[in-house]
Amino acid sequence: MDKLIHLFDVCDNFRVLKRADELLQSDHENSEEIYLYKIKAQIALFKEQEALNTINEAISRFPNNLNFYNEKAVALIDLAKFEDAKVCLKAVLNLDENNLTALNNLIFLLEESNANYEEIVSLCDRTIPLDNTDPSAYLTRATANRKLLNFNEAIIDIKKALSIDDDIYLSMSHADLGLTYYDMKDYHSAKLQYDKAIELDQDDPFYYIKLAQTLGELGRIQEGIEEVGKAIDIDLKLYLAFAVRANLYRLLGDKKQALFNLQRAKVLQNLQEKDPEGDRLITFLDNKIELNS
Repeated sequence: MDKLIHLFDVCDNFRVLKRADELLQSDHENSEEIYLYKIKAQIALFKEQEALNTINEAISRFPNNLNFYNEKAVALIDLAKFEDAKVCLKAVLNLDENNLTALNNLIFLLEESNANYEEIVSLCDRTIPLDNTDPSAYLTRATANRKLLNFNEAIIDIKKALSIDDDIYLSMSHADLGLTYYDMKDYHSAKLQYDKAIELDQDDPFYYIKLAQTLGELGRIQEGIEEVGKAIDIDLKLYLAFAVRANLYRLLGDKKQALFNLQRAKVLQNLQEKDPEGDRLITFLDNKIELNS
């Protein structure tokens, strides 16, 4: 069993599967825990259908273990079977209304599917009292409130996240605060927050992209072009970055560079996972640049 745990901890998931199958034949006392390690490894390896088969087998043996139903929901979400996942999670919550894992999985489901921000806020209102030391819960509620234009509530939650001593979420919290100030059109405050986020994490291209957009709003176009260039240096495949740079060149009056970057963004758009913000900006630029050419 110790070897299985070690393999899982070091993310050696192929060997986790092999070891779990061996143990399921011999270690009947720890079968429930072994099944969970096997299922988590299958999901991590994007073997969701195999995970569902394992989950159903585990449920047939241990029908009262709610962890298996939570893992089933995760696999279903990964397969974009959102309604089936929701039914699964609701069943867990009917048995245990304060099941934190199920509540968090339901929030994740809503974020991945229909983005019902009011429901996300309501669910976070339930999860935070169950664990008020988790910065991600406050940031999730802040994002939903920002989308609902409840900016003051969002700022309160982000500052709460910042007050929790957790380095993992520190740069993200400053970036989220920057997003909120940006949506409030307080571009000076937004810039200060993106500067802090970048100081803490210089490897996240998103921070440079948002800083570039903010500098554009402040009329500091050339600085914005330089910052979004840093995002492109980190990840050449981000079509949002090229779209942002195209827009900045448009604002600068350089139509040649604007068109070049827009064309690059369109090529990448067809090759990469969809980015709604990038898609909207490309549509906007198509109309703007064409009309002004």
